[in-house]
Amino acid sequence: MFLDYYENCNLVGMDIVNYCDFKHSNFRFVNGNQNNIEDLQKLVHNESPFDIILDDGSHTMKQQIAFGYLIDFVKPGGLYILEDIHTSFNPSFIESDCQFTTYEMLQKIIKREVPFSNYIDENKPRLILDRVESIELFA
Repeated sequence: MFLDYYENCNLVGMDIVNYCDFKHSNFRFVNGNQNNIEDLQKLVHNESPFDIILDDGSHTMKQQIAFGYLIDFVKPGGLYILEDIHTSFNPSFIESDCQFTTYEMLQKIIKREVPFSNYIDENKPRLILDRVESIELFA
């Protein structure tokens, strides 16, 4: 859909389901898991900073790993869209070692509070606070 709507976009996608058969000159696919830093590194390899990152993963709290890593690859003024944070209110999506749900993480970032995630590298929170200009939550 994005390739049809934005004729000149360059789209990079990643999923644990292998979509390598889909071919388009403006699309690159990486088969991977967003809980895995090595897979995220493959995703951004040789890419310029992104205008938009649309994070539509499995929605568990552990997926905060992807946010903590990929936020560095958004252009200044760009967007990081994190979908389906309603799973923060569903115990089946919350791992037993989860310190903060994704909803709580975003609330803490809005308030400029650390720590806000035990899944993000401990050296990153202050850098993330410096990068994030604003957060909007939609129901």
